[in-house]
Amino acid sequence: MSQQHQSPPKEEPKEPAPPEYASTKDSWSLVYDKYDEKHAQLREALTTLGNGIFCTRGAEEESHADGTHYPATYFAGGFNRLDSKVGDSKVSNEDLVNFPNWLPLTFRIVEGEKGKEKEGDWFEIKKDGSNLLSYRKQLDLKTGILHRWIKVKDGDKVTTISSKRIVRMHSINPHMGVIEYVITPENWEGQIEIRSSLDGSVENTGIARYSELASKHLKVLAARETDKGILLVATTVTSQFVVGMAASTKVFVDKEEVTDVGRRVLAEQEKVHEICSIKAQKGNPITVEKVVSIYSNHDAGVLEPGEAACALISCLPPLKAMMRTHLLQWASLWEHSDVVLKMKDDKERDVKDSHNHDANHESNHDSTLIQGFNCQLAVRLHIFHLLAVVSLNSLYRDVGVPARGLHGESYRGHIFWDEMFILPFYTLHIPAISQTLIRYRYSRLVRARQMALQEGYKGALFPWQSGSSGCEESQTVHYNPVSKKWDPDNSSLQRHVSLAIAYNILRYYDTTKDTQFMEMYGAELVINICRFWAGLAFLNKDTGRYEIHKIMGPDEFHEKYHGAKEGGLKNNTYTNVMVVWLLLKALFMIKDDHVLRPRYRDDIRATFDIQDDEITLWEDLTRKMTVVFHKDGIWSQFEGYEDLEELDWEGYREKYGSIERLDRILKAEGDSPDKYKLSKQADTCMLFFVLTTKELQKIFQDLGYPFPDDIVQRNIYYYLARTSHGSTLSKLVFSSILQPYDKDFAWDMYIQALRSDIEDTQNGTTGEGIHMAVMAGTINALTNRYAGVDTSRDALHIKPHLPDAIEAVEFSMQFRGVYVDVHVSHTDVSVNAETKKFPVFVRDILMVASDGKPASTKISNGEGHPSSVSSSSPSYESDGEEEHTRAHHEAKLKDKCCHCSLEFEHNTHGHHTCGLCGKKQCTRCGVGKVSIVEMSWLDQIQVCDTCYKENRWNDMHVVCQGQQQSGSKKRSKRVPRASSMERRQLRAQMRESRD
Repeated sequence: MSQQHQSPPKEEPKEPAPPEYASTKDSWSLVYDKYDEKHAQLREALTTLGNGIFCTRGAEEESHADGTHYPATYFAGGFNRLDSKVGDSKVSNEDLVNFPNWLPLTFRIVEGEKGKEKEGDWFEIKKDGSNLLSYRKQLDLKTGILHRWIKVKDGDKVTTISSKRIVRMHSINPHMGVIEYVITPENWEGQIEIRSSLDGSVENTGIARYSELASKHLKVLAARETDKGILLVATTVTSQFVVGMAASTKVFVDKEEVTDVGRRVLAEQEKVHEICSIKAQKGNPITVEKVVSIYSNHDAGVLEPGEAACALISCLPPLKAMMRTHLLQWASLWEHSDVVLKMKDDKERDVKDSHNHDANHESNHDSTLIQGFNCQLAVRLHIFHLLAVVSLNSLYRDVGVPARGLHGESYRGHIFWDEMFILPFYTLHIPAISQTLIRYRYSRLVRARQMALQEGYKGALFPWQSGSSGCEESQTVHYNPVSKKWDPDNSSLQRHVSLAIAYNILRYYDTTKDTQFMEMYGAELVINICRFWAGLAFLNKDTGRYEIHKIMGPDEFHEKYHGAKEGGLKNNTYTNVMVVWLLLKALFMIKDDHVLRPRYRDDIRATFDIQDDEITLWEDLTRKMTVVFHKDGIWSQFEGYEDLEELDWEGYREKYGSIERLDRILKAEGDSPDKYKLSKQADTCMLFFVLTTKELQKIFQDLGYPFPDDIVQRNIYYYLARTSHGSTLSKLVFSSILQPYDKDFAWDMYIQALRSDIEDTQNGTTGEGIHMAVMAGTINALTNRYAGVDTSRDALHIKPHLPDAIEAVEFSMQFRGVYVDVHVSHTDVSVNAETKKFPVFVRDILMVASDGKPASTKISNGEGHPSSVSSSSPSYESDGEEEHTRAHHEAKLKDKCCHCSLEFEHNTHGHHTCGLCGKKQCTRCGVGKVSIVEMSWLDQIQVCDTCYKENRWNDMHVVCQGQQQSGSKKRSKRVPRASSMERRQLRAQMRESRD
């Protein structure tokens, strides 16, 4: 790790002592120091604990589902299907199931003499919190421990209760949940009973608008006593997902276990309780340890989950040992995934209202977090939940990543296109997780091909909403909470989900160069997705261009043309352009030997019967796809968009306040969003988020369409004014693409995206489940957009674009098998890598991290050239006089040759960037070519005349093979031998670099 990177220490982390007050400066702890009935479910979602196998909401141990609280546990892949009656129709829904509750732990005071005992009520926090004297809950993000400290009153009796909870994060044995529950009588003594329970009576009742749908997913198979405690086994009624839970409860006084506690077990039909009795002394803490082993029949090597749970609970290690391994596993995860923010003056700026925010509208945020909003805390909270839902424990499991995590029942736990925002986080930090999530799609490829065949097409058609089987799980009717009616739902026409799958595969390969994975899984997925789109597109003989009809774009508000009976739109620009991009990538993969090894490339063409006429069709599509334009050159979101009516935005804001879900408002009024120019979230503008301007420019040029210099900016502002931001993703996307044009406004939108879950800015949605895509997207924005990390080229490239509010960003990442530490600030960039020689380009200047020594360079505050280079690493920038340097700066900004000042005039004259100093020159001036041997770059890179003549490349032990070299073509003895395949791969990488 680099010195700048503040990663967690490798030694055993210490557990925090109970703090006396909530501090917003602590960027490792999410703290609530007041009980809040209104935001109870929001807090439960945000304090959820998980380990990639299951997640448990942060509900109180004494609570039950009562409208205020909603304790729940969800398993990755734990789905079940039920039929419901909606009106006169029968609907079938597959839901992420709320499995048995392992949390229940409480106590009661027993008064009176022996034989005449009077049992009090089992303790629970009253809905209004009236029996609380103090309350504090703290989620320690570094250690994955949920703490709670409360002081309660029962008549004149005062009791302090503290608890500590984990869902064990462990690579070998993660099948555990642990609670340490401490009861301290403050002013009384007497007999108490402690009850530890497993509750299988739970139902899916977490979403009020789903209340008309069937919710009883579980059937309890066993609820009984065991040698070590209690056991509950339950199964889903349709999918037969079986879960076994065995609980052991121990009582300690003065750190000594008390065995004589009158233990007894009470078994009900769907619950089982273990009850202990003990004498409580004033001021003397009683510690209860509840350890629950949890298995399912989806765990490897488990035939009977109940038996496996009992076997584990019978040989438990000490609690201290379990905690220690849990803490060390979290420390390792943070070392790989943490993103450290250094804000200027350690102060976060106030957030300006966005263009459509109503200041009078009351947000549903938690007031304890508004004061002194902590950006670093929010970033780490997002990372924490990303690792709780999918972690190293998820590897080799058949699991996808639900859009709302394993934190609630919204979207029924289904997997959407949100993967496009989520997987890049894992790809950069823990790429093995991305591989697992892509395999989830591969495992459902057969079903996707069946769906395409049913529609009359070749290839693979992946569902908009996916669950356990890969069938289309999108509902046919959608409940509108504004109108209280069920409306038709055409969202299954969002075929672009398959484009997101292919995008993730190809970006994963760019970052990892994992050829074996591409050959085994990725190539087959990409080819089948391409075949579907090639079949869906048809040639319009009148225009001579291909069109794609009957689809929906990412917008979601427009499902069909107004008044049309059938759903779907024509020529959605995002979809059509992404299809062209995908086909270009697939053609490169099939025709060249840079992605697939030649032998496998030939095998895959034979296996999937890829004929020359099919390749010809794909090539034709990349040159003749339809893109629809407004009369003024704006890219139309879809054909006919320009003819829609403008909406009275101010009128609707004045009338309704929050208008994020304009679709529901308009339908409740008897109107339709299909009539208006409006969007729920970025649609056309998604192109600027997922593709580079250079990629888009090439696509449009190949299609024969104009690509003016200002077209990106014009499109962004045009659609921004017509977007309601009904999705948390919307502000994230716009904050990223606005960065080059309005840094302050873009930063404000980013902060709003960062606050969206922690403050529940969408008025109650976070309590139903976190938004995984915005959580991952805000992290990706820091590393890829602001720090400027680009993993798609031949080497790691970094082009920082830090907002003014951020002083520096530090993080670890993986790039093609190498662990890399990155530090980026407004004035310098430092890169360290765990390898002998690691090349990195900082604003096109080549540096090399060598033998564990960081490569560092000074950079200017603007977008210009690095101003100086530190002496800690080799660098290859010209060290000429000040006047010479200024000329280079000015020439670069004016797009002229740095030597002869020839204007490039939008690429009409050939030019390139020097591979050593990064300056631009025309082909007449850039005559030198060298091969950089130390990094095994056997192919030549072009360098400028200055670097060539001054032998700037000698410091890197390069061999000159330029046209000014005289004589011998023999390879230097320093050049390692390479196979023909390696040489082809190296040449391809260098061509990408030069492009």
